[in-house]
Amino acid sequence: MAPWLQLLSLLGLLPGAAAAPAQPQAASFQAWGPPSPELLAPTRFALDMFNRGRAAGTRAVLGLVRGRGRRAGQGSLYSLEATLEEPPCNDPTVCRLPASKKTLLCSFEVLDELGKHVLLRKDCGPVDTKVPD
Repeated sequence: MAPWLQLLSLLGLLPGAAAAPAQPQAASFQAWGPPSPELLAPTRFALDMFNRGRAAGTRAVLGLVRGRGRRAGQGSLYSLEATLEEPPCNDPTVCRLPASKKTLLCSFEVLDELGKHVLLRKDCGPVDTKVPD
């Protein structure tokens, strides 16, 4: 079976696909902090996918993470929320405005099936880190 058909089957989107047996789900989201050992590999994979194609000086750095994992067929599906810090732009010919570090809040879904990771979803947006007086 093609890998994408297996994925659809796992997600229950393929017509006639048998539902996966009910498995106990993980507890709700973990608190914000460094990634737990369970979330470390999918978090690193999501960060690598985010930084793919970027030059070394422009890569985002992982801040805080929270998330959860649940069994999905022969693998696990991870829902992650992470803060990423992008370095400031140092090239005046490229930068439109002088800006400080930019913080992003990203939401990722990573499927880990038989040791291979697949990024299913990536949504990122800027976060205002200034605290009002």
